[in-house]
Amino acid sequence: MRPYMRQTLGSYLVLCLAAIVGFAGLVALPQSARDFLNVEYQLAAHFLLEVFAIVVAFMIASLAWHERDPDYQDMAKVLLMGFTLVASLDVLHLMNSNGMPGFITPSNPEKARFFWAVARSAEVATLFLLGLRASLPGYKLWWLLVAACGSGLLFLLGTFEVQQWKHFQLTAGLGAGPFDIIGLLICIANFFCAALFYSQWRSSQDPYHLHLAATCFVLGIGQMAFLHYFVESQALYLGGHLFKVIVYCLLYHGFFQKRIVQPYEKIQALKVQSATAQKKWENVWMHMPVEVIVLDQNFNYLKATPMHTQRLNKQLEELQGRPWKNYVNKEQKETILPLLKSLANGRPVDFELEIPHESGETQHIQVDSVPLKNFQGDFAGLVAVLKDTTERNKALKLLESSYKDLNDLKVALDAHAIVAVTDARGVITKVNDKFCQISQYRRGELLGQDHRLLNSGFHPSEFFGEMWRTIAAGKAWTGEVCNRAKDGSLYWVHSTIVPFIGEDGIPEQYIAIRANITERKKAEQRSQTMALYDMLTGLPNRHFLGEHLRMLIARSLQGNQYNALLLLDLDNFKDVNDSLGHTRGDELLCQAAKRIRALVREDDVVARLGGDEFVILLGSLDEEEKKANIQAENMAEKVRYSLEQAFDFEGIMVHSSCSIGLTLFQGKNINQEEVLQRAEMALYRAKEHGRNQICAFEPSMQEEMLWHAAVMHDLRVALDREQFRVFYQVLVDKDQKPAGYEALLRWIHPERGMVSPLSFIPKAEESGLIVSIGQWVMLQACQQLAIWAQQPEMAKLTISINISARQLRDADFHDSVQNILRTTGANPELLCLELTESMFHTDLQQSIQKMKRLRLLGVKFALDDFGTGYSSLSYLKRLPLHELKIDKSFVDEILIDENAAAIAKTILVLAQTLQLMVVAEGIEHLEQFEWLREQGCHLFQGYYFGKPQPIEP
Repeated sequence: MRPYMRQTLGSYLVLCLAAIVGFAGLVALPQSARDFLNVEYQLAAHFLLEVFAIVVAFMIASLAWHERDPDYQDMAKVLLMGFTLVASLDVLHLMNSNGMPGFITPSNPEKARFFWAVARSAEVATLFLLGLRASLPGYKLWWLLVAACGSGLLFLLGTFEVQQWKHFQLTAGLGAGPFDIIGLLICIANFFCAALFYSQWRSSQDPYHLHLAATCFVLGIGQMAFLHYFVESQALYLGGHLFKVIVYCLLYHGFFQKRIVQPYEKIQALKVQSATAQKKWENVWMHMPVEVIVLDQNFNYLKATPMHTQRLNKQLEELQGRPWKNYVNKEQKETILPLLKSLANGRPVDFELEIPHESGETQHIQVDSVPLKNFQGDFAGLVAVLKDTTERNKALKLLESSYKDLNDLKVALDAHAIVAVTDARGVITKVNDKFCQISQYRRGELLGQDHRLLNSGFHPSEFFGEMWRTIAAGKAWTGEVCNRAKDGSLYWVHSTIVPFIGEDGIPEQYIAIRANITERKKAEQRSQTMALYDMLTGLPNRHFLGEHLRMLIARSLQGNQYNALLLLDLDNFKDVNDSLGHTRGDELLCQAAKRIRALVREDDVVARLGGDEFVILLGSLDEEEKKANIQAENMAEKVRYSLEQAFDFEGIMVHSSCSIGLTLFQGKNINQEEVLQRAEMALYRAKEHGRNQICAFEPSMQEEMLWHAAVMHDLRVALDREQFRVFYQVLVDKDQKPAGYEALLRWIHPERGMVSPLSFIPKAEESGLIVSIGQWVMLQACQQLAIWAQQPEMAKLTISINISARQLRDADFHDSVQNILRTTGANPELLCLELTESMFHTDLQQSIQKMKRLRLLGVKFALDDFGTGYSSLSYLKRLPLHELKIDKSFVDEILIDENAAAIAKTILVLAQTLQLMVVAEGIEHLEQFEWLREQGCHLFQGYYFGKPQPIEP
C-alpha cells in the first residue's frame, strides 16, 4: 500500500474510532448529566439539528441534479432520488415531533417514529444502491418525481394509518417494541454498506470509497442512539441526531470534493499545462525551420511561420484573414482549389507549386496539407507544410536522365536478350539473369563452363565448327541454336556472337546476344501439326490426306499398280456420346485410331476426316484389279474385325462396329474428289445393308447416287410447289360407324406420279425437311377439324397424325402445335398424335415432358406399331398415352397363328388394365374385325373399311 493511501486509511480509522468513543461516552454519562437539558432546550436542539440535516440532504440532491458528467449519471440519479426522499421524510418527521403544532392531524410520537424509520430506511437503501453501482433508466427528472410521489404516499400513510399501528408505540422496558427491531436492522444495514464500500476501496484504491465506508460506519453508530436496548436519555437522542448531521456533512463534503473540487482543480491544472504548452508551441512555431501555414475553412490565412512570411516579404498581420489563393499563380488556381476543397472529405492532399523567380528560373514548392476538424467533426481548415524542392528537382531530373539512359540499355538487353560473355577459349565469364532463367542454371554453375554444358545434340558437329571458324576470323555469326536446359527440356535461341578484337588483331572475348524463339518454334510446329494432323487422335487430317492422295494418283500414272481408299465410320458412335458423354466418345475415337494404325503398313496413311469418319489410303497394290481388290478387302476385314472387339473404358466395356466403303483407283482419268465420292457411295450402301458391313464401289452406285440427289432436290421444293396432299383413312367403332380419321401424307410428283411414303419419308427425316413438312400436315389436319366443327354430324370426329422423332426432338415442337391450334381454332381434344416406341430410345425424359405439356392443352397421344419394339412395356407406365395401335403384322395372322392371336389378346388385356383405348390397324377381312371386336377392341382401321383418300371440299 502506498504511503498516502495508508495515511488516508488512518484518518478514516480515527474518525470511526472517535464515533465509537463518542457513542460510548454518551451511553456512560451519569443520570445527572443525561438530563442537563430541560424539555424546552431539548426541543430546540432537536429542531436545529434536524433542520440542518434536512438542508444538507437537499444540498446533496442539488449536487446530483446539476451533475453533467455522463459517467456519473447513474450515481446522480440514485443520490437525487434517495436524498430528496430522505429530506422530505425528515421534514415530515420534524413536523410531527413532540411539541410541534399539528399538521392535518395532531402530532404524536407514533407518526414521528414512522417518518423517522422510513427516512432511515430510504437513507440506507440509497447508500446500498450506491455501493452496488446501480443503474437507473430514464432521466433524473423522472426519479425526482418518483421521490416526490413516494414522499406524498408515505405522508398519507403516516398521517392517516400509522396511529392505528402498534409497531411504532413504545412500551416500558428496554428494547420491548417492534420499532427497536426496525432500528436494529437499519444499523446492521449501515454497517453492511460500510463493509461493501470498504471492499470496493480494497479493489479500486479510490479514497472516495473509503470515505463512504467510514461515513456509513459512523451513520450506523449514530443510529444505535435511538435503540431502546441502551439507556434512555435525551442526551443520547441528541447525540444520535448530531451523528446524523456529521454524517450528512461528510457525505456532502465527499460528493462536493469528488464532483466539484477535484474537477475544478483538474481544470486549473490543465489550464496551467495548456498555457505552458502554448508558450512552448509559440516558441517552436517562431523558430520552425520550415514553412507552415494554417488556413480556415475558406482558405484564408490564420497563422504562418516566419519562414513563410519572409519568402512572401509580408508581415503575419498583413496575411491574416486574406485568401491564400492571392499568392498563387493564376494558372495554378483552377487546379489547386478543387484539390483543397477535397480536404473536406478528410483526406490529405499533396501538390506542387511552380513560382516564377526573379532570376527567370522556376521555383518548385511541394505542399503537403492535412484537414483540420472542429469538436463536431466538421471541416474547419487545414495545415500545410511547404518545402522548396527546386534544387532537389534539378538533381532528380539529372539523375533520372542518366539512370534512364543506363536503364534503357539494361532493360533492352534483359527484356529482349540473353547475354553471355566468354573469353577467347569460349569459357563463360559473365551472364545476365535472362540467361540463368532460360537455362535454369545458377550463375555460379555457368561461370567457368563453356557452352558444351548446354549442347542439346540437335545440331551436327559441323554446325558448331562453322560457327567457330567465323567468329575466330573476327566476324559476327548469326544463327538459330537449340540448347538443352538443366531439367533436360529443349529451348531455341536466335544467337548473334560478336568477337572483341585485341590490339594484336586476335579476338580476346566474345559477347553472345540471344533471343528466345522457343515459342515461335513451337508455334511453327503447332501450325504445321494443326494444318496436317488431327488434334484429337494425332492422325493426318483431310488436308494431309488430300496432298497424299494427289501424290498417289500422280505416282500411279507412271505405273500400273492399283491403290485403294477405305472410308469407314463407327456405327454406334452417337449412342456412346449420348450415353457415356463426349469424353468417352473422344476416347473411343483415339482407341479406334490406334487399332487401325496398328493394322496397316508403315507407308499406308490413316487419316481422320472428322467426327467418327476415318480413311485408310493403301498404296502400291497389285497391278491386277481382282488381286488388288482382294488385298483391299482383306485389309478392310481386318479393320472391321478389330473395331468389332469391345473397348475397355476403365472397366466399362463398350461394343462398337464400323461400316466400310472401299474403292480402287489408278491415276488414269480420275481425281481425288471422285475417289472420295466413290468411297462415300460404297459406305452409304454398307450402312443400308445393316451396318458392320464392307461394301466395294460399283458403277451402279453412281446412278443410285444421282437418283438420290434428284429425289432430294425435288423433295426440297415439293412443299413450295404444292405437290403434297393429305389423304385420310377412316377409323370405325364396333358398329362400323366412323369415329375419326388418320391423316396420311402423299407426294404426287409431276413426273414420277405418286411417290411411296416409304421412299421419301426416311429422306425427309434424314435431311430435316420432315419438321416443316410435318407442320404443314398438322396445319391441314387442324383446318379440317375446324371445318368439321361447323357440321354437327362430323363435329366429334378425331384426326390422328403420325409424328416423327425429328419433329418431337425439335425445340419449338410444343409452341408450333399450340400456334396451329390457336390459328385454326381446332379442338385439341380431337387431335391425336401417333408416336412409335423407337422414338423413345433416346431423350426419353425430355420427350415425356413435351408430351405432358401438350396433354395440358388437350392433345391426345397414341403409340403406333405397338409390340414391334423391344421395350414397349417399360414405357407404358410413364408415357401420357390415350391409345395403343396393334400393328398390322399381328392383325394379319390372328386367324391363322395362335401366337399372333395371343399377343393381340395380351395387348387388349394390358390396355384395359391401363385404361387405354386400342386401335387395330390393317384390317382387310370381316373375320378379323369380328374377332377383334369380340376381344374388346375399341376402334378399327384398314382397307376393309376404306382406303386412304383425299377429302373433297
